[in-house]
Amino acid sequence: MDYAEAVKLVAADQNEGVFEGEEPFTEETAVAHVRNTISIEGGVLGAVALVDYGDRLTEAYRIVLTAEL
Repeated sequence: MDYAEAVKLVAADQNEGVFEGEEPFTEETAVAHVRNTISIEGGVLGAVALVDYGDRLTEAYRIVLTAEL
């Protein structure tokens, strides 16, 4: 999976939790949100650790979190 595909999956996943009346995440805002709240190992400035479910979505999150921007 490439970065562009990973971003699409992560944005779609983040938008699953959008409440009524909230603006949906764009791909850009979803990536920023994920990089600010999740880390590969956890404990980084209060970020939660990425849980590895061994699935395609976990791979997408790992790609987004480790990509050089």
